[in-house]
Amino acid sequence: MSRHLSGKANTPFDEDEITGKAYDARLMKRLLTYGFPYKFQLISSIVLLLVISGLELIGPLLTKWAIDVHIANKDIPGLMQVLILYVLVLFGLFFGRFYQIYLTNWVGQRIMFDIRKELFGKLGHLSISYFDRNPVGRIMTRISSDVEVLNQMFTQGVVAVFGDIFIIIGIVITMLVLNWKLALVTFAVLPILFWVAF
Repeated sequence: MSRHLSGKANTPFDEDEITGKAYDARLMKRLLTYGFPYKFQLISSIVLLLVISGLELIGPLLTKWAIDVHIANKDIPGLMQVLILYVLVLFGLFFGRFYQIYLTNWVGQRIMFDIRKELFGKLGHLSISYFDRNPVGRIMTRISSDVEVLNQMFTQGVVAVFGDIFIIIGIVITMLVLNWKLALVTFAVLPILFWVAF
């Protein structure tokens, strides 16, 4: 009776315990080793991220060029050339994102396959007592759901971080090239905005 009132299940299985830090550099390094066999695809994906970031910055520059130079001077032929360049940039963004997403997801699926293959091999060498202590549902969750979380980390988390960093660096460089004085004024306000937001 007391066991049911206390809310604890009457089960022989061990409960999962979360140990360690939220970020473990040693564990992260071990996870990244699964990406080494696919370093060519990963490097290609990062290069595509650089290209995509550059193309995303070219669009606003072409708009500025069209308004300040060709529309202001009523230069229709020049404006049409800028329009063609802008369309080419859009096509480049489309195909660049397509192949970058394809490569990233391909690498993520291969890494997920390698991890699950290693896990199944490990399970085949465990003793019967391990399966007595751990329910099948918990083991299947670790093999399926937990590995899928790692896949999302590779395909979304890491790629998103790299992409955002490249875009921020490109924006900073573009602002400094266009008007470095106005850019410095903008950067001076950033610490205040950061302090208010966080």
